[in-house]
Formats: sequence, C-alpha cells, structure tokens
Amino acid sequence: MALGADVVGGIPWIEFTDDDARAHIAFCFDLAAKHDADVSMLLDDAGDPSLRTLEMFATEALRRGWKGRALAHHCRAMALYPTPYLQRLSGVLRKADISVVTDPHTGPLHARVKDLVDEGVNVCLGQDDISDAYYPFGRNNMLEVAFLAAHLLWMTGRDDIERLYDMATVAPAKAMNVPNHALAVGAEANLVVLGEPDVVEALRFHAPPRHVVSHGRRVDLARMRALAKEPVGVAGNLFGNKTASLRSHRVADAPAAQQSGAADPALSK
Repeated sequence: MALGADVVGGIPWIEFTDDDARAHIAFCFDLAAKHDADVSMLLDDAGDPSLRTLEMFATEALRRGWKGRALAHHCRAMALYPTPYLQRLSGVLRKADISVVTDPHTGPLHARVKDLVDEGVNVCLGQDDISDAYYPFGRNNMLEVAFLAAHLLWMTGRDDIERLYDMATVAPAKAMNVPNHALAVGAEANLVVLGEPDVVEALRFHAPPRHVVSHGRRVDLARMRALAKEPVGVAGNLFGNKTASLRSHRVADAPAAQQSGAADPALSK
C-alpha cells in the first residue's frame, strides 16, 4: 500500500477458524484506514453454507465507517443460504452500501443475483480469471460475460437484459466509486461505441466495438491488431510448456479488440 496500491484486498474465507477470518478482515481494514483506501475481498467462495465471511465483512465495514468503500466478490456459499438469513444479510449489505461482484460462468454456484437485486443491493458482473489454472477461457469481454450470465441466471427478458448490461457497466462504476462515469457534459471521455442497434443485439453478438475512445482520444484499433500479431513466447505461457508456440498462432488470428480488453463496455464508465 505504501508503494501506491489503490485498494486493500483480502481472502478471509480460506482461514481455518471464524476467529482467524475476523482477524484477517480486521487487519485489512486497519490497513485501509491507515492509507485511506477502499477494501475489496473474496468471500465465501465455496459450496459451504456455514461460511459467513460476507456478514463479518459487512459488519466490520459498518463499525469502521467504511460505508460505500467495501466491495465483495464471489460469495458462492450464498447459493445455499436459507432465504430468511439472506434477507437479513441483504439488509446489512444495503446499510453498509456494499456491492457484490459475481461471475456465474466460472463455477457451479454463484451469488443469488435476482434476490440481491430485489433486495436493493448493487450487483456487478466480473470476468474473474482469463486463461489460467482456474478458468481456461475468457477474453476480457464483458458483453460475453453478460451473454453467459443471461443463460446461467435465466435472465432473458428485455428488462433482465437491460439489467445485465448495467451490471457490466454502470453498476461496476458505482461499486468502484469511479467519478464522472456517466454520459454527460463535463464527464471524462472514455467511451466504447458498439455497432448493434440496441442492448439485446449487443449481448446476442458480443462483438468487438466499432470505436474506443480513451481520455478523449480514439484508440488506434489497427495498431492494436498489429501488436496482437506479435508472437507470444514461452515466457508468456502460464505453464511454461510447448503450448505457448501454438497459442501464438491462435492469438494472432483473434480480433485485437477481444485480446486487448477494448471490447469491455465497462471501459465506458
């Protein structure tokens, strides 16, 4: 943090005891208070209904006065919580203004998105891993993530699709306390221009954008494609094996916007 990190991270659910988990959370909030930073933690990321680190996290945020400055990720155990407990927990999340990030495409369990939304909790979609030991796919394309979530969460109605689009754009901006992310005079000119006529078609095709504007300047997508065609050496391969040479050819043929993250509508925050 002293070197300039913006956010304090934590993963208390891996501790052996609840006391250790509370100590883990307290340490992270101590660090956040020292550096006046937001807090972001992976919580209850397993199919164990006895995990309660999300509740510990939320109550600690309230005690510390960290309202709106704490972000919860995964929370997969929530899928197994009884409804009365989830409703009570949602009340604490609302009071602490804690947002929840979920990525239902990377595991068999996920946060109960519809219930959280109905309870007034800000919910975001996340890509999580990209081509690593946890998840072999991923293109840093949040439209693709929203497309997958539409099926996995059975959110295929028009209102649901609009909500999913928000969960990949404005909801994350709110969760991360990004200022001036709206389309308004005086806001920062960070834009992704899509080629589809509406949100439904945007999710249907989850295609690369037509244009990307970063800090008021249009990104040179042709240059990005040229950079993407440069070979990926063994050093860039997670496992350091011969698949690196194969991957370089596949990467060279992929649309550059998908490789670079330019297809991510969250960049329009």
